[in-house]
Amino acid sequence: MQGMIELFGEQGWACCAVDQSIAAIGVKRFPSVCRDGFHKTGPCRALRERCLDDNVGRARATCQSVLPDRLGDIALARRILDVLFSPSMDTPRQKLIAVLDEYETLYPDEIFVIDRIRGLVTEHGNCFGRTCMPGHITGSAWIVSADFSLTLMTHHRKLDRWLQLGGHADGETAPHRVALREAREESGINDFRFFLHGGRLLPLDVDVHVIPARGDEPAHEHHDLRYLLIASTGETIRVSPESHALRWFTSEELAGVTREESVWRMHRKAAVWLCDRSRSEVGNGENT
Repeated sequence: MQGMIELFGEQGWACCAVDQSIAAIGVKRFPSVCRDGFHKTGPCRALRERCLDDNVGRARATCQSVLPDRLGDIALARRILDVLFSPSMDTPRQKLIAVLDEYETLYPDEIFVIDRIRGLVTEHGNCFGRTCMPGHITGSAWIVSADFSLTLMTHHRKLDRWLQLGGHADGETAPHRVALREAREESGINDFRFFLHGGRLLPLDVDVHVIPARGDEPAHEHHDLRYLLIASTGETIRVSPESHALRWFTSEELAGVTREESVWRMHRKAAVWLCDRSRSEVGNGENT
């Protein structure tokens, strides 16, 4: 993949002083941005702001005519254009992008899924609402008992299978608060603690999956951020109207009810996190 200076240097951006802008920001940062699928938007947004002038429309038109052939990848070209020329994201979406960036440092092999969620957040200002299509942000909770020996699962009424607790953001812009809200509503337990990773409140897992069409609701995607929660002792679980059943499972019992890879990926990750005592727990996350 050619670097940004090679991509744009010859053609220029209409009357924009792009060469000087790239030089001012740092040429060496751009080749890796292109090579990695143009998902690190920081330097690119800086470039856009420096080049934004009366000729920005001509600049976009020039890039639009050049990029697909030069890159050999129409989808990547479209993403570059969207990042460079779309309006700046609002703060909640910027925060979510930052969370995804940090999550990527832990699980770089998951870049395909991470990038799909980044794309949704970047391109859709209403990504936290269930009316956003083709998908929207959701939050889930992987809940373990206070002694870490059991996992709480719900038998989902609509999907008819055992899953982690979770649901729609419905306008809440912090996915960890969505996970906490859903954990409380669907379990009857009020007292939870988030498990931190290296002192940071990060998702345990991320996933994009298709929800089948049902009634007037078309098939759509859930871009799900999953958080590791520790339940308190002494609280009784209560089945919610959204579930057929709710119960605690040992690892052996869980294997008897589901082989779903998404579930077992969370189980494996949680086991690693919980075994590393250098990580710590935090409160309810409501002020984060």
